[in-house]
Amino acid sequence: MVEDNVQVKRPFKFFNCLANHQKFEEIVKHCWKREHRGNKMQKIWYKLKAMKGELKKLNNQEYKSVGDKIKETQNKLTQLQQSMQSPKNDSAVIDEEKKTKMELAKWMEVKEKHARNHIGRLTNNEGHILHNTKEVEEEILQFYKTLLGTTASALPVVNPDIIRSGNMLSREQQLQIIKLVTKEEVLIALKGIDDSKAPGCD
Repeated sequence: MVEDNVQVKRPFKFFNCLANHQKFEEIVKHCWKREHRGNKMQKIWYKLKAMKGELKKLNNQEYKSVGDKIKETQNKLTQLQQSMQSPKNDSAVIDEEKKTKMELAKWMEVKEKHARNHIGRLTNNEGHILHNTKEVEEEILQFYKTLLGTTASALPVVNPDIIRSGNMLSREQQLQIIKLVTKEEVLIALKGIDDSKAPGCD
C-alpha cells in the first residue's frame, strides 16, 4: 500500500530549538509589551496567544522543510571537507567546518523530534500494517474506544461500610493532598518536562 500524503492539521508544538533562535527573545519581548484589556489572567492569556501566533510563523519559516535543510547543510559540509584536503588550510575554513557540523547536528535533532510526533504506519490487532493516514486515525480511535468500554445504564452505589473496612487515609494525609501548590513545586515540575514535551491543559 502506498502511504497517504493527505495533509492533516496538527496543533502547534513548541520545541526547544525555537528558544535557541536569534529572533526568539525579540518576539517574546514584543508580544509581552502589547497592551490588552481585561483582568490580569486575561491579559496573560492574550499575550500568550499573540506569542503563539508569532512563534508558529517562525517555526514554519525556519523548521518546516527540515529535510531540505539537512541536505543543504550536508552538501556544504562535503564541499568544506573537500577543500580541506588541500595542504593550505587556514583557521577560518576549520572554524566553518566545526560550525557546519554543529548546524547539521541541530537539524538532525529537529528531524528526530518531529518524527516522534508522527505515526507513519501502524500494525492493527490482526497483524495488518496500516499506511493510510485515515486508516491509522480510525485504528487509534477504535483502540481508545475499546479501552473506555460501553455506556452503563446504571452505576451501583458505593457502599461506605465496605470502604471503611479497607485502608484509609489519615487526617494528616488528607490535608497533604489538598494543600496549596507552591511556586517551587511548579518550577520543579516545569523543569522536569522532557525536551520533546510541551506543557498543556493536562
